[in-house]
Amino acid sequence: MTSMIQHTIQQLIPVTDVNLIKHRIKTILSETLALEDRLNTITLDTPLIGNIPEIDSVAVVTIILNLEKEFSISIKDDEISAKTFETLGTLVHFVSEKVTESNRI
Repeated sequence: MTSMIQHTIQQLIPVTDVNLIKHRIKTILSETLALEDRLNTITLDTPLIGNIPEIDSVAVVTIILNLEKEFSISIKDDEISAKTFETLGTLVHFVSEKVTESNRI
């Protein structure tokens, strides 16, 4: 019950802290890809596509859907490229930009 309340509160508070965004993205990656202990080795410089075998085209779509839901953002197909998923840092930067854009509306 507590985690449900925390999740609801997190969705009501605008996310602008990059460290919080990074943490939430790592949680999404872990849950989507079942990374378990490997999650602790992922840093902002860690390559994603080509480095984490679980990231295939289906996983990318699932990650995008989870990002949209978690951060209350909308991601268009033409906004996504391999560069977006190059490293954890590029993904965090992309999501941070989308969150900032969403908060301005």
